[in-house]
Amino acid sequence: MKRKVISAIMSIFLLSALSGDAVCAAGKASGTNLALNKKYTIVSGAANDYSYTPEEKGSKDQLTDGVHGDPANCYSGLWSHFIRGVSRTITLDLGAVMAVDGFEATFIQNKRFGIYCPQELVISVSEDGISYMTLNTISNSVDNTVEIPTSVVYNASAGKSYKARYVRFYFDVQVNTFLDEIKVFGREDAGNALEITPDEKVEEKSYYDNGEGVGSKDIICFHNGYNPDEELFVNNKKDVFKPYISYVDKDGKMIDTMFDAVMFLTLQGKCPSGGKLTVDGGPTVMSDWLCLFDNTFGKDINLDALDQATADMKQELNLPETHKTGVYLTVPHPKISELVFGDYDGDGIDNKILTLEDCVDVYAWYVDLVLEKFNSNNYKNIELKGFFWSNESLSAEYYEQEPEFAELCIKELHKRNTKCVFIPYYQATGIEKAQKIGFDATIMQANLAFKETLQKNPEKMMEDFAKTAAKYHMGIQMEAADGFIYDLKKNGPLFKQYLVSSVKSGMMTDAIHAYYQGAGYGVFYKFAYSDDAYVRWFYDALYKFIKGTLYLPEFKIDITTEVTVVENEKFQGTFDIDGDWSNSEYMLSISKRPKHGIITVVLDEGIYVYRSDRGFSGDDSFTLKYMNPDGEQIEVPVKVTVTPANAVSEGIDESGDSSDVSSEKPKNKPLGKGLIYGIVGLVAVAAVAFVVFLINKKRKK
Repeated sequence: MKRKVISAIMSIFLLSALSGDAVCAAGKASGTNLALNKKYTIVSGAANDYSYTPEEKGSKDQLTDGVHGDPANCYSGLWSHFIRGVSRTITLDLGAVMAVDGFEATFIQNKRFGIYCPQELVISVSEDGISYMTLNTISNSVDNTVEIPTSVVYNASAGKSYKARYVRFYFDVQVNTFLDEIKVFGREDAGNALEITPDEKVEEKSYYDNGEGVGSKDIICFHNGYNPDEELFVNNKKDVFKPYISYVDKDGKMIDTMFDAVMFLTLQGKCPSGGKLTVDGGPTVMSDWLCLFDNTFGKDINLDALDQATADMKQELNLPETHKTGVYLTVPHPKISELVFGDYDGDGIDNKILTLEDCVDVYAWYVDLVLEKFNSNNYKNIELKGFFWSNESLSAEYYEQEPEFAELCIKELHKRNTKCVFIPYYQATGIEKAQKIGFDATIMQANLAFKETLQKNPEKMMEDFAKTAAKYHMGIQMEAADGFIYDLKKNGPLFKQYLVSSVKSGMMTDAIHAYYQGAGYGVFYKFAYSDDAYVRWFYDALYKFIKGTLYLPEFKIDITTEVTVVENEKFQGTFDIDGDWSNSEYMLSISKRPKHGIITVVLDEGIYVYRSDRGFSGDDSFTLKYMNPDGEQIEVPVKVTVTPANAVSEGIDESGDSSDVSSEKPKNKPLGKGLIYGIVGLVAVAAVAFVVFLINKKRKK
């Protein structure tokens, strides 16, 4: 990998020790600071109002007050704090057209606290605030591994004076970014300054990655690799895959296809040497990579087991021979190190990974090894669609040239006619570059199930997510926590929000989906075989989601709050829910029972039944309660009016209308026609019986 020259590194640390400053210069800026006390706006590169912005500390009105903050005290109130959101664009209004020729901005680098300088600062100017011209792009010259609080000054000269009223500072935000003092140098009199030549406008289009680039729509993630403590987590057997590649009913019978592809991820990057196969942690050796390789192609596990499971499904569902389950495999992340890696190129000499080119060569070696083995195994029921990029961001935090490395590796994959899938975490560094670098599909993790920061307003947070995914052309990865069914009150509404938001935003039908659900048999397997209707609902909902038919409108239960019922008769109400919401899931129940009757809730039938006590008439009440999809308990009081039975019957005329219903008991009520007919009938039956008796008696004599 290209390294900073030693003299530059030493000068940075010397500046840090003496003055707390390092300089990223694109020409020295100097002169009058025109930005002093001027107004500005700040715009995030990703919708962030309900994601990370609320966690930012301090105000944002100190960037032009002329007072510099101490890098060792970033929360002093003098620094503006930004968390994720991809980037920030600060637009400064000078108040009038002036002559500008230089710029300056100061950031903090301190890896120990997750504070990073931007990889680039881009400066552009405009006269009207609409058309802008880019004047400078300043790259960060300070290594991202610097762990002492250091002020880094980004300094640039335009070389010439330009007429401008508005100045924009655009910079990427990795994790935490702290900025203090933005400066614009020049003179107030525009005089003979040059007119700007606006950049060519690039039309931004919002759309989701629909998966066409990789030929898959719904990818379920499994773990494999090395885990001596629990081999089940990495040795996936045939029966594990059954309720994933096929949709099974409550009896375990295959009904339809389900997830169309399986992705194998290395479990926590563990390996026998003690290193890690992922970008974080220590370097690995060749034997670690071969351990992953052997586990991937092991007999009756992982690929072999998936091929067998797909064969069973094809037979059970009578699918065509051409049907295959898609597969994506992980390539470990090579690391530059003095550690001997191994003889991967077959020349009889053990190799070290010392340069970026070495990293790419090792990556390509493993891909070739996998492709050769997969093809020689001649699987009949699975198809290798591509490879998973093991790093979940394009940050320089661990690997200084990660974007360049990714681009070179993707080119190697494309030479071999295979694809690369990138699954970054929510608002990860570099997601805006994913398409340009060449990833064939980018699927952003929602992370709502795991990050408490994002759980304060799940609905709004997912609106942030959908906007970001559409802006940067990504799909969605939905997650279910390992202990999902052990804390349904927390986890149920969060996973439900994934589904609701995806249906509402169009991601259900228009985006590619990946699903993460732990190791081993996984959470979704437990959904499929659960006897709990509430848990099973998630499996059924996932099936409909995959098929694009899940319907989750605004949730509501209409309950009649004023009821009239006749004495000794029952009132039956329903609580059917529009859409694919489950009645039993929301557990309509009784919060307060009536004083003068009984109330029963029948969940399976979606009804509740009230019956008054015998002989009671008057006012009664009861209270029902149910749970909203977000877990909130809602109580609904119901008022009941019980009318006397005789009052209702007297008020019914021959036409069937009820009118003048009296609550008083009638006196000397004449016999009704029905009663007279009944008495006559009984007398007739008795007479016939008596005649038959006399005839039989005469015969006996």
